[in-house]
Amino acid sequence: LGGLIVPPQHPEDGVLEAVLFSMGRTMTQEEVKQLMQRTVQQVAGTLSLDLDRAEHLLIHCKWNVDLLIQRYTDDPDALVLAAGLKIRNPQPAPGPVAQCPVCLSQSKESDPPPMLCCMHYCCR
Repeated sequence: LGGLIVPPQHPEDGVLEAVLFSMGRTMTQEEVKQLMQRTVQQVAGTLSLDLDRAEHLLIHCKWNVDLLIQRYTDDPDALVLAAGLKIRNPQPAPGPVAQCPVCLSQSKESDPPPMLCCMHYCCR
């Protein structure tokens, strides 16, 4: 830019500019949060994923967006399996009265335990 600083078009752009132009300045926690949220939103939009899934995959790929997009483009199912968002052989649904594997409490027949996306279940 040759010394010319262009004002940000969006408020979030200020965070990215802070990273690019700070030269020796440490980002604040708020700037890091904003940058992470923006990265999750961009990945979710690019790969047509919900925000939770995009964030989970980013964490799995150690926030390396290029690696995530490459692996997702090559084989999305393998990446989803490797990240733990899906398993090959989900455990069978619990019977009418099931014991939570986390706290060992019994669930009621009228109140089935919640299922996770990997098909594991636990109590509320």
